[in-house]
Amino acid sequence: MPPTHVLKAVEMLGVAIPLLLYLQWKHPYLLLVPLAALSITSLLEADAIVVKEFREGKVRYTLGLYNFRGSRKANENVLIIGTPGKGKTNVMDLLISKYYDRFIVFNFKRGDLHLKLDAEIIDVSEYGPFDRESFVEAFMLTFQPRIIGEVVSRYAGLLMELVNRSEDWVTLLRNLDEAIRKEKDRINKTTLMSLKEKINLLLPRGTGEIPISDRVVYDFSSLNDYQKCFFAEILLRKLREMSDIAIAIDEAYNIFRRTEHHYSAAEDIIRGGRMRNVAFIVATQSILDMPAPLISQFDTIYVFSVAGPDLERLRSMGVPEALIRSLSNYECIEMRSGYRVLRFKRFRGKPRERKVVRKELASVSYDGRGFNINDCRLELRDAGDLMELIFWDGPRVERCYVKRMEDIRETKIWRIIESKFSNPEEVMRRIREVRRGIDYRSEIMNALIEHGILSGSSIARIIANKHGLSEDSAKFACITYLRRMVERGEIMRNELIDEFGRRTVYYELPSASESRFHDLIIERIEVMCRKLGIKAERANDVDLIVNNVIGIEVETGKKSRKPPERSNYDEVIVVVPNEEVRRRYEGSMTLNELYAKLRGADKWVRGSVQAYIEGKKDINWMIAVIEKSGLRGEVLRREIEAMREMDEEKVRRIEEECRRRNFI
Repeated sequence: MPPTHVLKAVEMLGVAIPLLLYLQWKHPYLLLVPLAALSITSLLEADAIVVKEFREGKVRYTLGLYNFRGSRKANENVLIIGTPGKGKTNVMDLLISKYYDRFIVFNFKRGDLHLKLDAEIIDVSEYGPFDRESFVEAFMLTFQPRIIGEVVSRYAGLLMELVNRSEDWVTLLRNLDEAIRKEKDRINKTTLMSLKEKINLLLPRGTGEIPISDRVVYDFSSLNDYQKCFFAEILLRKLREMSDIAIAIDEAYNIFRRTEHHYSAAEDIIRGGRMRNVAFIVATQSILDMPAPLISQFDTIYVFSVAGPDLERLRSMGVPEALIRSLSNYECIEMRSGYRVLRFKRFRGKPRERKVVRKELASVSYDGRGFNINDCRLELRDAGDLMELIFWDGPRVERCYVKRMEDIRETKIWRIIESKFSNPEEVMRRIREVRRGIDYRSEIMNALIEHGILSGSSIARIIANKHGLSEDSAKFACITYLRRMVERGEIMRNELIDEFGRRTVYYELPSASESRFHDLIIERIEVMCRKLGIKAERANDVDLIVNNVIGIEVETGKKSRKPPERSNYDEVIVVVPNEEVRRRYEGSMTLNELYAKLRGADKWVRGSVQAYIEGKKDINWMIAVIEKSGLRGEVLRREIEAMREMDEEKVRRIEEECRRRNFI
């Protein structure tokens, strides 16, 4: 359609010239020419034709012209309702392209008509924003329908704490894994595991913030349903302060979710839109997708063919059922000005020109740390449960995270490789070749045969040094193979909490005799005692004797036996590698708890608790002593419990303060 200013110019000429001719020749037929010119330009400028109306209780055919801005409106918010394929998207794009220079469109369907708008297209799947302020709200709107009642506040509280301690998606997953390992409360642990399951559904393939523009279509079609809702909400919260713009959302069920405690940022934008001159154009298959209080905020409502509950709802709003049932394809009712039936023009977007870019032939080489691809470089690094991909193309750097090798093809980095090189499969072939070129299973077995017991990092370091690889790439491959070998029973996995509370996983070959892991723990205790200046030596009836009076028995949990009674020692301490094994041996300690005890931390704590109960010191002084002592968990709980008979109320307060600080 010609631009509006061109039509106005043609209209003025079509009126002025015949009038001048009439003044010259006084012929009455010349007056029909201006009328024809006005009619033609009005027809060209019209957005739709009026084909029916509801009058005197009946559906009557008529003919007229309709313009969206033909009458005064309280606001320019538009709600479009109708079943799929009836013309909702056509109306939305027609209004956007004609009346707004600045607009933002949320597109959720692959290959939709919106992509033909004269605007920048941004594929949201290429980005991975991590917004602390909006994360919890967006998460709860995405998943709360699946979260039941009383658990809601627990979800929000645990998630908020994790998000505030995280910098990005990778650190969030690490913090979540750490919280799951440390959590002792069964309900909280179950909640954390459920959180991890849901966060894995949201993990983006791209990285970085979504760029904000004012003539743009944001394409969410490559995301899963949970990601669509989550990232759309994150983006909407960044748009709340924009003005003089139209925001269009197709498939409203992705956005307008409402719960008892949370609602979409779109509701704030709609309610405050008139003040900032923001038009909100929404299309939905069902009016039930929209929160009822919001419908009054739309001064223009177009209703295409509907059925079922929607028909009942619209009838209750006063829309004649006969008029709805009379609608053909591409016909809609305009509700706010007398129930007229309109047929809108077809929106014809401009086909996008494909730029022909000459691609390079990729030459791929591996230098032990990464892949050199002509002037570009690709590195694969371990990032916990994920693999980090980093791609350098001159000053441009792109990062993304994947779980499996096959997922690389879905990333922004792979799209860059495909657009830049004529043989992208050569890059993938070389990556697979390098990873397959090493028999990781044999390398792991040989390392364990030679060294007996090793941590995962030590195994990766041995393989990396042998084959000239980076430790990160070797570690990523090792994690996969180690997990499989443990599942098959080829090797044994052991987790150890050391004297500083750090967790390390060790691997060893299965053995009928006492494991190397058992010997490793004994050696760690011997080193610990030497550092503290304490005498420790091996014995026949216990694993170690400390200061000639304390016996130490190490139990790895590999054998289901109880330590025998030892009457010839003042105390026998059972030392276990981790929390899981400790639950099987009452009164046992991990290495960090033993370390605190040998340092005399239990005596410091006992004395500070007693001083507080007797009123000699305040609770802040006592808590400071406990914090400095390093005593935690079950050992600390036992020391506090021993003082309960002295003053029940004060001991209860001590427990509350310790729990608040995660000491117990």
